[in-house]
Amino acid sequence: PFEDGVMRFCQDCEPEYGTRVRAFEIIELSYKTYREREHHLSPILVPSGEGWNSNRMHHVDPHQRAPGEWIACVDGLTNTSFK
Repeated sequence: PFEDGVMRFCQDCEPEYGTRVRAFEIIELSYKTYREREHHLSPILVPSGEGWNSNRMHHVDPHQRAPGEWIACVDGLTNTSFK
């Protein structure tokens, strides 16, 4: 679903820590300019409501296994008392 290019993933902490992870496509990057736009599939990670990521999602670490093949390590949270 993500085209070739450079993506920036960021944690969205509104209204609280780990609400979701958003993806931004970097469309211009030079010594003088930086422009990005939010990817149409963003947010890409949200809490599931149950299990290991029931309450929070706050990290994505993509790894290319082979050309055109990617996996992602993600981090979630179940403890709602953590702020």
